[in-house]
Amino acid sequence: MKVVGPNGVVREIAYGHYENCEGNTLYITGWIDEQHLVFRDHSFNYRVFETSTGNTADLFNGEESMRIFDW
Repeated sequence: MKVVGPNGVVREIAYGHYENCEGNTLYITGWIDEQHLVFRDHSFNYRVFETSTGNTADLFNGEESMRIFDW
């Protein structure tokens, strides 16, 4: 997944792929607000990308990460 900053610089924030049996391995879940994009990988690890800083962090840790999260 790539994002384009306000200065036009393209940055890769996550890497996914396509597998014949599994399908896509990155899923954009939605926005928490204007600054925080939520996505998950094929292992149901949810991540939050913060647009203002360019940082990515886990949304849940441990057991909570396996819960289906969407809105």
